[in-house]
Amino acid sequence: MGAVHLLPGTTFSSVDQKGAYESEKHALLTLPELERLIVHC
Repeated sequence: MGAVHLLPGTTFSSVDQKGAYESEKHALLTLPELERLIVHC
């Protein structure tokens, strides 16, 4: 699951790691696309 944090739009594991990164601004996948990616990898 660590690879998920490499995707654009990650929310990171904690607020400290996220910092000022704007997850919603950088997100590129819809929830169904993310689910397919997780299931098929």
